[in-house]
Amino acid sequence: MKKIALIIFSFVITACSITSQQTVPSMKGFKSYQIPANHTMMAVWVKNGMKPSQKVRIYIDGNAKTTGFFGKKRPTVENPIAKELALKDPYPYIIYLGRTCYYIEQSVCKPITWEKGKYMPEIIDEMKLSIERLQKKYRISEIELVGYDGGGTIALLLATRIRQIPVKVITIAGIVNTEHYALFHDEELPEGSLNPADESYLSARIPQVHYVGGQDQIMPIAFTKDFVKKLPKPVSAQVKAIPSATHDNWLNYNLDF
Repeated sequence: MKKIALIIFSFVITACSITSQQTVPSMKGFKSYQIPANHTMMAVWVKNGMKPSQKVRIYIDGNAKTTGFFGKKRPTVENPIAKELALKDPYPYIIYLGRTCYYIEQSVCKPITWEKGKYMPEIIDEMKLSIERLQKKYRISEIELVGYDGGGTIALLLATRIRQIPVKVITIAGIVNTEHYALFHDEELPEGSLNPADESYLSARIPQVHYVGGQDQIMPIAFTKDFVKKLPKPVSAQVKAIPSATHDNWLNYNLDF
Protein backbone atom coordinates (compact mmCIF):
# COMPACT_ATOMS: atom_id res chain seq x y z
CA MET A 1 0.00 0.00 0.00
CA LYS A 2 2.72 2.46 0.98
CA LYS A 3 4.63 1.63 -2.20
CA ILE A 4 1.64 2.38 -4.42
CA ALA A 5 0.84 5.56 -2.51
CA LEU A 6 4.44 6.67 -2.91
CA ILE A 7 4.26 6.05 -6.66
CA ILE A 8 1.04 8.03 -7.01
CA PHE A 9 2.36 11.28 -5.57
CA SER A 10 6.12 10.74 -5.51
CA PHE A 11 6.41 13.27 -8.32
CA VAL A 12 4.66 15.91 -6.21
CA ILE A 13 6.96 18.23 -4.27
CA THR A 14 4.49 20.93 -3.24
CA ALA A 15 1.10 22.11 -4.43
CA CYS A 16 2.87 25.13 -5.86
CA SER A 17 4.56 22.92 -8.43
CA ILE A 18 1.24 22.11 -10.14
CA THR A 19 1.08 23.16 -13.78
CA SER A 20 -2.24 23.09 -15.61
CA GLN A 21 -2.19 22.82 -19.39
CA GLN A 22 -5.81 23.65 -20.17
CA THR A 23 -8.90 25.36 -18.87
CA VAL A 24 -11.96 23.50 -17.64
CA PRO A 25 -14.36 22.80 -20.54
CA SER A 26 -17.68 24.61 -20.54
CA MET A 27 -21.00 23.12 -19.42
CA LYS A 28 -24.22 24.89 -20.44
CA GLY A 29 -25.93 26.60 -17.52
CA PHE A 30 -22.95 26.10 -15.22
CA LYS A 31 -19.98 28.18 -14.18
CA SER A 32 -16.74 26.25 -14.62
CA TYR A 33 -13.47 26.76 -12.80
CA GLN A 34 -10.58 25.03 -11.04
CA ILE A 35 -10.00 24.67 -7.31
CA PRO A 36 -6.82 23.45 -5.63
CA ALA A 37 -6.77 20.26 -3.56
CA ASN A 38 -3.65 18.85 -1.89
CA HIS A 39 -1.59 18.00 -4.96
CA THR A 40 -3.92 18.61 -7.90
CA MET A 41 -6.30 21.12 -9.38
CA MET A 42 -9.89 19.89 -9.48
CA ALA A 43 -12.39 20.70 -12.23
CA VAL A 44 -15.70 22.03 -10.89
CA TRP A 45 -18.96 23.16 -12.49
CA VAL A 46 -21.47 25.10 -10.37
CA LYS A 47 -25.02 25.67 -11.58
CA ASN A 48 -25.75 29.28 -12.41
CA GLY A 49 -27.65 31.12 -9.71
CA MET A 50 -26.69 28.80 -6.87
CA LYS A 51 -27.00 30.61 -3.52
CA PRO A 52 -25.06 30.00 -0.29
CA SER A 53 -26.30 28.01 2.70
CA GLN A 54 -28.30 25.47 0.73
CA LYS A 55 -28.54 21.71 0.39
CA VAL A 56 -26.34 21.02 -2.61
CA ARG A 57 -26.41 18.03 -4.93
CA ILE A 58 -22.92 17.01 -6.10
CA TYR A 59 -22.64 14.73 -9.13
CA ILE A 60 -19.58 12.50 -9.63
CA ASP A 61 -18.99 10.57 -12.84
CA GLY A 62 -17.85 7.06 -13.59
CA ASN A 63 -14.43 5.58 -14.25
CA ALA A 64 -12.36 6.87 -17.14
CA LYS A 65 -10.41 5.02 -19.80
CA THR A 66 -6.87 5.91 -20.78
CA THR A 67 -6.51 7.56 -24.17
CA GLY A 68 -3.48 8.87 -26.01
CA PHE A 69 0.05 7.53 -26.24
CA PHE A 70 3.30 7.90 -24.32
CA GLY A 71 3.47 11.30 -22.60
CA LYS A 72 0.05 12.29 -23.95
CA LYS A 73 -1.97 9.73 -21.97
CA ARG A 74 -5.07 11.14 -20.26
CA PRO A 75 -8.30 9.92 -18.65
CA THR A 76 -11.38 10.10 -20.85
CA VAL A 77 -14.95 9.65 -19.62
CA GLU A 78 -16.51 8.18 -22.74
CA ASN A 79 -20.06 8.22 -21.40
CA PRO A 80 -20.39 10.98 -18.76
CA ILE A 81 -23.76 9.88 -17.39
CA ALA A 82 -23.46 11.92 -14.19
CA LYS A 83 -22.62 15.04 -16.16
CA GLU A 84 -25.65 14.60 -18.40
CA LEU A 85 -27.90 13.89 -15.41
CA ALA A 86 -26.65 17.07 -13.77
CA LEU A 87 -27.52 19.02 -16.90
CA LYS A 88 -31.10 17.75 -17.00
CA ASP A 89 -31.70 17.91 -13.23
CA PRO A 90 -34.07 20.84 -12.45
CA TYR A 91 -32.81 21.09 -8.86
CA PRO A 92 -31.36 24.62 -8.48
CA TYR A 93 -28.29 23.83 -6.35
CA ILE A 94 -26.03 21.49 -8.30
CA ILE A 95 -22.28 20.99 -8.56
CA TYR A 96 -20.62 18.64 -11.02
CA LEU A 97 -17.28 17.65 -9.53
CA GLY A 98 -14.55 16.21 -11.73
CA ARG A 99 -12.63 13.32 -10.21
CA THR A 100 -8.95 13.56 -9.35
CA CYS A 101 -6.92 14.19 -12.52
CA TYR A 102 -10.03 14.27 -14.74
CA TYR A 103 -10.53 17.08 -17.28
CA ILE A 104 -7.40 19.06 -16.40
CA GLU A 105 -4.00 18.02 -17.72
CA GLN A 106 -1.45 18.45 -14.96
CA SER A 107 2.18 17.55 -14.45
CA VAL A 108 1.30 15.74 -11.21
CA CYS A 109 -1.15 13.37 -12.92
CA LYS A 110 0.02 10.01 -14.24
CA PRO A 111 -2.06 7.04 -15.50
CA ILE A 112 -1.85 5.27 -12.13
CA THR A 113 -3.96 8.04 -10.56
CA TRP A 114 -7.00 7.10 -12.65
CA GLU A 115 -6.17 3.43 -13.28
CA LYS A 116 -4.95 1.22 -10.42
CA GLY A 117 -4.88 4.08 -7.94
CA LYS A 118 -8.36 5.46 -8.53
CA TYR A 119 -9.70 4.33 -5.13
CA MET A 120 -6.54 4.95 -3.10
CA PRO A 121 -6.85 7.07 0.08
CA GLU A 122 -4.71 9.82 -1.47
CA ILE A 123 -7.12 10.13 -4.39
CA ILE A 124 -10.17 10.25 -2.12
CA ASP A 125 -8.44 12.86 0.05
CA GLU A 126 -8.03 15.12 -2.98
CA MET A 127 -11.77 15.05 -3.61
CA LYS A 128 -12.62 15.43 0.06
CA LEU A 129 -10.54 18.60 0.30
CA SER A 130 -12.15 20.01 -2.83
CA ILE A 131 -15.61 19.43 -1.31
CA GLU A 132 -14.52 21.09 1.94
CA ARG A 133 -13.42 24.14 -0.02
CA LEU A 134 -16.69 24.20 -1.94
CA GLN A 135 -18.56 23.86 1.35
CA LYS A 136 -16.73 26.87 2.76
CA LYS A 137 -17.09 28.94 -0.41
CA TYR A 138 -20.83 28.35 -0.77
CA ARG A 139 -21.63 27.84 2.93
CA ILE A 140 -23.21 24.48 2.08
CA SER A 141 -25.45 23.17 4.86
CA GLU A 142 -26.17 19.68 3.50
CA ILE A 143 -24.85 17.50 0.68
CA GLU A 144 -26.34 14.87 -1.59
CA LEU A 145 -23.58 12.94 -3.35
CA VAL A 146 -24.81 11.41 -6.62
CA GLY A 147 -22.34 8.94 -8.11
CA TYR A 148 -22.54 6.93 -11.31
CA ASP A 149 -20.49 3.72 -11.82
CA GLY A 150 -17.14 4.28 -10.07
CA GLY A 151 -18.45 7.67 -9.04
CA GLY A 152 -20.77 5.72 -6.75
CA THR A 153 -17.71 4.16 -5.14
CA ILE A 154 -16.21 7.60 -4.66
CA ALA A 155 -19.48 8.98 -3.25
CA LEU A 156 -19.71 6.26 -0.60
CA LEU A 157 -16.06 6.66 0.39
CA LEU A 158 -16.41 10.43 0.62
CA ALA A 159 -19.61 10.23 2.64
CA THR A 160 -17.92 8.33 5.47
CA ARG A 161 -15.24 11.04 5.63
CA ILE A 162 -17.42 14.17 5.59
CA ARG A 163 -18.44 14.78 9.18
CA GLN A 164 -19.16 18.50 9.44
CA ILE A 165 -22.58 18.47 7.74
CA PRO A 166 -25.31 15.92 6.89
CA VAL A 167 -24.62 13.76 3.83
CA LYS A 168 -26.82 11.52 1.72
CA VAL A 169 -25.59 9.18 -1.03
CA ILE A 170 -27.34 8.27 -4.26
CA THR A 171 -25.66 5.76 -6.53
CA ILE A 172 -26.65 4.97 -10.10
CA ALA A 173 -25.28 1.65 -11.35
CA GLY A 174 -22.71 2.25 -8.62
CA ILE A 175 -19.75 0.00 -7.93
CA VAL A 176 -20.54 -0.48 -4.25
CA ASN A 177 -18.15 -3.41 -3.71
CA THR A 178 -14.90 -3.01 -5.61
CA GLU A 179 -13.66 -6.49 -4.67
CA HIS A 180 -16.74 -8.24 -6.04
CA TYR A 181 -16.59 -6.03 -9.12
CA ALA A 182 -12.92 -6.85 -9.78
CA LEU A 183 -13.48 -10.58 -9.33
CA PHE A 184 -16.54 -10.51 -11.59
CA HIS A 185 -14.60 -8.75 -14.37
CA ASP A 186 -11.35 -10.65 -13.74
CA GLU A 187 -9.52 -7.42 -12.90
CA GLU A 188 -6.70 -6.84 -10.47
CA LEU A 189 -7.64 -4.91 -7.34
CA PRO A 190 -4.51 -3.03 -6.26
CA GLU A 191 -3.29 -3.38 -2.70
CA GLY A 192 -4.42 -0.45 -0.61
CA SER A 193 -7.51 0.30 -2.69
CA LEU A 194 -10.44 1.44 -0.57
CA ASN A 195 -13.68 -0.54 -0.77
CA PRO A 196 -17.02 0.85 0.48
CA ALA A 197 -18.03 -2.69 1.49
CA ASP A 198 -15.21 -2.68 4.06
CA GLU A 199 -16.70 0.42 5.70
CA SER A 200 -20.19 -0.95 6.30
CA TYR A 201 -20.31 0.20 9.93
CA LEU A 202 -19.56 3.75 8.81
CA SER A 203 -21.79 3.59 5.73
CA ALA A 204 -24.74 2.34 7.78
CA ARG A 205 -25.18 5.75 9.42
CA ILE A 206 -25.50 7.50 6.04
CA PRO A 207 -28.87 7.66 4.25
CA GLN A 208 -28.48 6.09 0.83
CA VAL A 209 -30.43 5.13 -2.27
CA HIS A 210 -29.02 2.77 -4.90
CA TYR A 211 -30.51 2.75 -8.40
CA VAL A 212 -29.81 -0.50 -10.20
CA GLY A 213 -30.66 -1.77 -13.66
CA GLY A 214 -32.33 -5.09 -14.31
CA GLN A 215 -30.33 -5.44 -17.54
CA ASP A 216 -27.02 -4.23 -16.10
CA GLN A 217 -24.31 -6.71 -17.06
CA ILE A 218 -21.51 -4.53 -15.63
CA MET A 219 -22.72 -4.13 -12.05
CA PRO A 220 -25.33 -6.83 -11.35
CA ILE A 221 -28.19 -6.09 -8.97
CA ALA A 222 -27.09 -8.94 -6.68
CA PHE A 223 -23.91 -7.05 -5.72
CA THR A 224 -25.85 -3.98 -4.61
CA LYS A 225 -28.46 -5.98 -2.73
CA ASP A 226 -25.70 -7.87 -0.93
CA PHE A 227 -24.00 -4.58 0.00
CA VAL A 228 -27.19 -3.15 1.51
CA LYS A 229 -28.07 -6.43 3.25
CA LYS A 230 -24.74 -6.38 5.09
CA LEU A 231 -25.14 -2.83 6.43
CA PRO A 232 -25.56 -3.17 10.21
CA LYS A 233 -28.78 -1.42 11.24
CA PRO A 234 -28.71 1.25 8.51
CA VAL A 235 -30.51 4.52 9.18
CA SER A 236 -31.93 4.38 5.66
CA ALA A 237 -30.84 2.26 2.72
CA GLN A 238 -32.91 1.52 -0.36
CA VAL A 239 -32.34 -0.37 -3.59
CA LYS A 240 -34.48 0.93 -6.44
CA ALA A 241 -34.49 -1.37 -9.44
CA ILE A 242 -35.49 -0.33 -12.93
CA PRO A 243 -36.07 -3.59 -14.85
CA SER A 244 -35.24 -2.24 -18.32
CA ALA A 245 -32.16 -0.22 -17.33
CA THR A 246 -28.69 -1.26 -18.48
CA HIS A 247 -25.43 0.07 -17.12
CA ASP A 248 -25.38 3.14 -19.34
CA ASN A 249 -28.89 4.09 -20.49
CA TRP A 250 -29.90 6.02 -17.37
CA LEU A 251 -30.63 9.20 -19.31
CA ASN A 252 -33.79 7.48 -20.53
CA TYR A 253 -35.32 7.58 -17.06
CA ASN A 254 -36.60 10.24 -14.70
CA LEU A 255 -35.04 9.31 -11.38
CA ASP A 256 -36.94 10.41 -8.31
CA PHE A 257 -34.31 11.90 -5.99
